[in-house]
Amino acid sequence: MRADVAEAEDSVASTLGGPRDARTSRLVATFNGARLAVAHAWPALLGYLATRILGVAVLAWWAASRGESVWNRLFSFDSNWYAIVAQRGYDEAIPAWTREYLGHSDLAFFPLYPMLVRLAQSLTGLDVKVVAIGVAWASALAAAWGIFAVADRLYGRRVGVFAAVMWGVIPNSIIMQMAYSESTFTALAAWSLLAAVSRRWVWAAALSVLAGLTRPTGAAVAAGVCLAAVVEIARALRRRRRTGDGSALSWRPWFALVVSPLGWLGYIAWVSVRLGRWDGYFQVQNNWGSAVAWRMPVFAWIWGLASSPVGLKFVVASVVVLCSIGLFLVCALQRQPVALLGYSAVLLLIALTDNGHFWCEARFVLPAFPLVFPVARALADMRQRSTVVLVVVTATVAAAVLGANYLLLGPRFP
Repeated sequence: MRADVAEAEDSVASTLGGPRDARTSRLVATFNGARLAVAHAWPALLGYLATRILGVAVLAWWAASRGESVWNRLFSFDSNWYAIVAQRGYDEAIPAWTREYLGHSDLAFFPLYPMLVRLAQSLTGLDVKVVAIGVAWASALAAAWGIFAVADRLYGRRVGVFAAVMWGVIPNSIIMQMAYSESTFTALAAWSLLAAVSRRWVWAAALSVLAGLTRPTGAAVAAGVCLAAVVEIARALRRRRRTGDGSALSWRPWFALVVSPLGWLGYIAWVSVRLGRWDGYFQVQNNWGSAVAWRMPVFAWIWGLASSPVGLKFVVASVVVLCSIGLFLVCALQRQPVALLGYSAVLLLIALTDNGHFWCEARFVLPAFPLVFPVARALADMRQRSTVVLVVVTATVAAAVLGANYLLLGPRFP
């Protein structure tokens, strides 16, 4: 093994035109580390890709049978707003907020995803639709890798593989292949929370800042990282009182505690300044029909659906919401790390208190990947392989059909 590494170092050194040195050794070590990481994660990545390719294939077949284009379905609804921000930036004609201004504003869309689309388009020269969908696909794969890495660290590789696969078969997971910001957000959230669980506080904070610039739910990532940092600080203070060792108290969790929310807070503050009022962003969201309702109207909606005939998309949304609550309780009983519990709790709270479109509730909880860990652990513990295969295949086919139904037969927006 050492001979192979030395040979690789010599090869890189000759390519660089110089002798082997410390920098070359670090480059080779980084390359070997990346290669080993891919080799370790490939079953999870391949499994996730298989579920999502089937989902897109079913969508394409169903769309073709209706005379529609699969690309138009993957680039629809809010995708157009992201493309506008990516190509033109935010609308400079929006005045300071007045009571007369009641229209939809592109300030509702956080900037990181359209920035990535704009960067990728400038590098490739491709059409914005292709680039936006491509960024979403790449982000979804990075998210699946991050979900695998978190579960692998906590429960082992087998659970990690099932976690990535089961995240890919959540109803309406087709959203992750659309030109939306959910996949980018989930990737940043997964890797940020992995860093927090691993006590790599600087990385956790940096990725949390980026997640906070991606979606309003960036507050959930910041909450998870901050809770983990508070627990770490409390433990360090207890050790310091018990042992008198001042070196037990590091600056890094303090750094994460202060910096993690800055991405989300920064954009909220920028919109407030832009519109000339402290609650500017929340007024923007209110005009989009997405106000906060602490009475949690989602439960009234579910109760109403149970007593009257409804479309499939509403049934799916109801089941996803109720299952998410149940799975969160299981996660708490299984004593998941506080970073994951805090993240999932805030995401659920945001979804349950949203007063917007009920059929979007299933979409809002998609990034709550820790909720699939109990299912992944149960599948990993099953001894009968045929049962495992049956569960995974059934869930994959159901997700593909439900995803196509959501995009093709769901509500239409202008």
